Amino acid sequence: MVSQEIGNLYDYIKEELDHDCNLQVESDYTKLTCPNLSFDIFIIEKIGANIGDDVKRKVILTAQQLSSQTLKIKNRIKGAFWTCT
Repeated sequence: MVSQEIGNLYDYIKEELDHDCNLQVESDYTKLTCPNLSFDIFIIEKIGANIGDDVKRKVILTAQQLSSQTLKIKNRIKGAFWTCT
């Protein structure tokens, strides 16, 4: 189960930017993957979470950052989306 903030971010991306966005929930993190973004978004509960290594660039946010800076984060993702497409 994801938090309301993560759900809202996922819905925003899926509805406004990239309908192919995927949400993956793991024990240490939640991962948002969008084919039209050059990076994956990881939301972690605490610093030091094991998110593994992959070749795609990643943005790592804490749940608290997402909660307190939602609008700023959405605007930056939107800017990155338009840069990538």
